[in-house]
Amino acid sequence: AAAPGGPVDLGLATAVWRAWSGHAAAVAAGDAAPLPDLDVVPALVAPDRVALVHAEDAAVAPGPMWWQRTDVAAMVPAVGVDADDLADVLGLPTAADLADGSTADDDGDLLPTAPEVATVLPGAPRTWVEHEALRVDGVPVDWWVDGAGPDAVVHATHLAGLARGLAQAAGAWPRRHAVALVLVEPARAGELAVEQVGDEVPTAPGA
Repeated sequence: AAAPGGPVDLGLATAVWRAWSGHAAAVAAGDAAPLPDLDVVPALVAPDRVALVHAEDAAVAPGPMWWQRTDVAAMVPAVGVDADDLADVLGLPTAADLADGSTADDDGDLLPTAPEVATVLPGAPRTWVEHEALRVDGVPVDWWVDGAGPDAVVHATHLAGLARGLAQAAGAWPRRHAVALVLVEPARAGELAVEQVGDEVPTAPGA
């Protein structure tokens, strides 16, 4: 058996996270029994690294923005399921149970969201807050979202982070790449919207 701290293949971890999320949804619907207590879980220990960790060192991430906060705990993504339901099934806290997720009061600039974004991401917030540096609970991050839906406040330090924040806010995480392209090349919004016709209905992990 793999020892805690050892790296885990991302493909394998993703399959496990999806299976757990599906099981959590079934438990919430009364169609399955809870899982036995887990000693170790695969979790994000850095934005680009998955490792096997002791369950007591892990938490369920309520949304993709929390994947940046591995200072709080090793993060288990909730994939298309309510984070609280997954946390209950795994016997873990959510990241929001362990940290406030509060953005620091600073001199961020309130800017309009490019109108072309709505073509590929209906329901996206119409404004966002640009920061030179962004801290959440005193920890540097690239982007963050307060709330959800059209009234959410998206904070970002660059366009890639803005695309992620808008996608999470709109509950359409899979569309973040299309949003990122539109932010750079607004004239392509119509083309990208047409390409989405064949996409599955988007869902936001943990949203």
